[in-house]
Amino acid sequence: MLASTNSLDDSPRTFREIAAKFGPAPIAAPSKIAEFFEELLARTAGLVILDFLDLANWDQIENFSIDKENGILTLTWHDYRGVAETPDEKEMRQMVFPASLYACALRVNSVVPIVGKAVAIFLLNAYAKTEKEIKNLYKRGADELNFLDNSFFEKRVIRKVSGHFEVIDFHCTPIFSMAIVPKRSGIASHHSCFEPVGNGNPRSFGLYMIPERGGFPHDYQTTAL
Repeated sequence: MLASTNSLDDSPRTFREIAAKFGPAPIAAPSKIAEFFEELLARTAGLVILDFLDLANWDQIENFSIDKENGILTLTWHDYRGVAETPDEKEMRQMVFPASLYACALRVNSVVPIVGKAVAIFLLNAYAKTEKEIKNLYKRGADELNFLDNSFFEKRVIRKVSGHFEVIDFHCTPIFSMAIVPKRSGIASHHSCFEPVGNGNPRSFGLYMIPERGGFPHDYQTTAL
């Protein structure tokens, strides 16, 4: 069920309440990360902004799963595999979303709350994964499997399973490469930026500015050490 207009207006407050419930420390245990996403999706119906380091973003998280043995967190943007579509509906949908599944994944390290006076956001960071390790994760059951170097922090996995094409962006660099941001908070993708440090190696999610009444007076920067 979609969140109501009032629920969207309340998103910044909802994020602060979730941050208060889980506390200021990074959420690292897989069971607690699962509990966090269950709470987030239940409270928002998935209507959040998932903002990526390269300024791309999603307008919702449709679902999630976490493998508590290997720590792989999967966030789903769109999943059409079980959706009943007429041929015309499928043709129109495939003009925009040609694959059946769009998701991102990472071997999650932690979810880190960043709390301002009016709003909170949550940063996600990953452990490193090699291309070989990622291939081993996704080759089972795949009729076709291809990889693209999407950026310095992610690999794009394109595979065909049981007639369905799946697109999975795997975040494989140990940095903060994603932020979960409330809708109608005043925070947009251009408020995050990549800032190289040291010899130019990417280590920082960049600058996130937490809005308050009257502007963006507080700067929060989180660096993967």
